[in-house]
Amino acid sequence: MLGGRKQRSVLAILLVHANEVVSADRLMEELWSGRPPPSAAMSLQAHVSRLRRALGDDQRIVTTAGGYLIRVAEGELDRDRFERLVEEGSAAILTEDWESASGKLREALGLWRGAAAGRLSVRLVRAGGDRPPVRAAGRRGRAAGRG
Repeated sequence: MLGGRKQRSVLAILLVHANEVVSADRLMEELWSGRPPPSAAMSLQAHVSRLRRALGDDQRIVTTAGGYLIRVAEGELDRDRFERLVEEGSAAILTEDWESASGKLREALGLWRGAAAGRLSVRLVRAGGDRPPVRAAGRRGRAAGRG
């Protein structure tokens, strides 16, 4: 079972940057809003250790020289499936395959559960730098003269 807010925040940050190294400094900056205490490095290590236990897989989160990386297989995150469905729906719009577009986009919306990372800081999610795919798909459709 996942622990408190900081542990969940570590997981959220790592998942936003799945399969990429996130520096320990960056994690500490995010966890303590730019003011990490002197004990932050040890505390971060403890959060990661407890997170590994909660996930039940010691190899899922890897410690590197510069930080941490969470291993995630392609399609394992709902976000990946959501983005794929939006892309497929957008492609169907461009070919005027309205039935397929409707089905793909409805399926994508069915995966939507609100803001990424739930009640955690919006700053954590924005740290990923990704543009919301639905808005991007809508702009592509308008740019192609479809909406």
